[in-house]
Amino acid sequence: MKRINVLSLSLMLALLAASCSETPKKNVPDPRRRIYVSKGDFPTRLDTLYDDARILYDEGKMEASFLAFKKAADSGHADAICKVSRMYEAGIGVQPDKVLALEWMEKAVDAGQQECSYKLAEIYFKGDGVEQDYQKAMEVYKKMSANGHRMAMLQVGLMYEQGKGSPVDLKQAFEWYQKAADNGDSEAMIYVGNFYRQGKAVAVDYKKAMEWYKQSAAIGNATASNQIGEMFQHGYGVEVDIRSALEWYTKAAGEGDPQAKNNIGWLFEKGIGGVPKNESQAKAWYEKAATAGNADGKKNLARLMKKMK
Repeated sequence: MKRINVLSLSLMLALLAASCSETPKKNVPDPRRRIYVSKGDFPTRLDTLYDDARILYDEGKMEASFLAFKKAADSGHADAICKVSRMYEAGIGVQPDKVLALEWMEKAVDAGQQECSYKLAEIYFKGDGVEQDYQKAMEVYKKMSANGHRMAMLQVGLMYEQGKGSPVDLKQAFEWYQKAADNGDSEAMIYVGNFYRQGKAVAVDYKKAMEWYKQSAAIGNATASNQIGEMFQHGYGVEVDIRSALEWYTKAAGEGDPQAKNNIGWLFEKGIGGVPKNESQAKAWYEKAATAGNADGKKNLARLMKKMK
């Protein structure tokens, strides 16, 4: 009988201990929601620190957020470096300082951070708050290109073609356009197509031009659709086919290309290739092109309205 009582008592004590251990703790702070009260009060892992800084930023604790981003940036976190630059630039959580913002952007380039690198290149290219420096812009674009940034590759090509940061070099321009196109940039595909169509730095090859235009159009580039329409209208590497030209112009116009709207107006005004002559339709399309800022559309609209009086 005594043995049973001892066992019962042991069982009760075990159950009591288990229930106590399962009692939820009160007032335990969420480890994701740290509030820093001093510069030394930071976790040591960079990714954790960066995530905490973002949480603080989202909570509106800008000064604490800046300190956290700065700590991560000082330890080499690339995205944190860019964030510090942006916060200095906008004066978020810290006094605005354009000089420090620029210095941190330079650090972002060295860290391979693409967002701030692209912004820095644009600043030098445009001379936005600094002396315009095409060579520095090109240097940054090339660093980004080495990391696979296709828009930077396109910009390098444009600079070689326009002679900015380097003497005009169409061969280099084409090579950089080709790199960007091979990496999937739809604008670069158009430039490659244009070079083949115009015989710039390469032999004229309408077939290759059409291939690049179609590849760009297939991923939604309206300008490429317009270029295909022009190929059909003027018979570049294909038989002149005004109906096909109109179809491609209509596709491009529907995607927002203003030159295509002007080109449709021209076909209706002239009434060629089976397209019925219709000056009212032409006027409507010229108006659409002009409203979108197209210079040809504005000129043709003014000419047609004078003619229709």
